[in-house]
Amino acid sequence: MSAPAGGPYRCIVVGTDGSDTATAAVEHAARLAQACAARLLVVTAFTVQPEDPTAPRVPDDVRWQLSDRNLAEERARAGRARARQLGVNEVTVVAEEGEADEVILDTARREDADLVVVGSKGMTSARRFVLGSVANRISHHAPCDLLIAHTGA
Repeated sequence: MSAPAGGPYRCIVVGTDGSDTATAAVEHAARLAQACAARLLVVTAFTVQPEDPTAPRVPDDVRWQLSDRNLAEERARAGRARARQLGVNEVTVVAEEGEADEVILDTARREDADLVVVGSKGMTSARRFVLGSVANRISHHAPCDLLIAHTGA
């Protein structure tokens, strides 16, 4: 259920990839969550990279630390730590395999979020013009309000 027009937000989803601009989006979302006493979900997406058969073998007890999932969870936990520094008590981390926009949108739907926050700075290569930025793709499919935080020049 979405928040009433002009009403406070109860559940805010913010995407992060651990970059400085994504951290700025997390900070913006955290300030809103703190002001609205809202629950904050810090979301990170990852894709599993195939193992390189020519790379040196990593011991199994260390391999999990280098996994795509673990690295994504570390980014999300860093976002949670920053949000808590800004006074948000209820912060959940989500790290799921998939494309960033799809993971953020799926989380927003599943958690019945009433606001999604993403940073304005995304891919800057020619690929962006072919595929579109994460913020752009989310803007076309968001199930709730969307705030695109100005996070870069």
